[in-house]
Amino acid sequence: MRWTRQLYLWAKDLKQRWKKGSSSIYVASTGYESARVTCILAIRLDGTKIPPTIIVKGKKDKIERISGIYVLESEKAWCTQSVIRKWVDFVLPTILRGSQRGLLVWDSASTHRAKDMKNFLAERRIDQVMIPAGMTSYLQTLDLVINKPFKDHLRKEVNNYIENRMERNQRGNLIKPNRQEIVNWVKNSWMKISDSCVSNALRAGYLDKNFTFFESFIGKHEKFGPMLLPEINSQEVQPQFENLTIYDDIPEEDEIVILE
Repeated sequence: MRWTRQLYLWAKDLKQRWKKGSSSIYVASTGYESARVTCILAIRLDGTKIPPTIIVKGKKDKIERISGIYVLESEKAWCTQSVIRKWVDFVLPTILRGSQRGLLVWDSASTHRAKDMKNFLAERRIDQVMIPAGMTSYLQTLDLVINKPFKDHLRKEVNNYIENRMERNQRGNLIKPNRQEIVNWVKNSWMKISDSCVSNALRAGYLDKNFTFFESFIGKHEKFGPMLLPEINSQEVQPQFENLTIYDDIPEEDEIVILE
């Protein structure tokens, strides 16, 4: 997520500073075009939304709660294994200990597939369902229904800030938004994701037991639907898949190229 739109700023500055006959035109920017934050979104199977987590660049080893949004600092503002461990600990707390178990349904990112992560989740009695690479656009609930409207709302928040509240310092340079401003963008955008949107996401991802396979996104797919239907109807587990470890240890820096 970037909080500047370079082309927009160029056009705005050109309109303000352009003079007929000028030999040169100064184009200002915030200087933060390469800055980033990462946002973790998640929902529960009961249809409730988990408060978003924003990962910003920093060195503090703690999680802050600002206006109901979790803010976590990381050296590169990326979703590293360390960040995910902290996120799991406060999203799936100690109530899962004992007879209860937790379940995470997520994609096959390298941080999720690493052996250390699997051991970490096993210690906390948390199982995981990993969506195969290249299949998130068919199976991942947030990708199917939630991410696009969230990003649309977020884009409006950013545009509103740029057009109405972005300030300049004494030298005339644009000032980057503060942390509270970014938190407000995410909070407002997440609040606009309705309960019906979450319900549709669970149905599309085949995670709501009240809906059939045919009502899911992949069930309606003209190619994958007929291919998976025999497996859905079968109640037998093939012997060759029993006790099979399907995820080897993967270094966190690996890159996967998917061709479809």
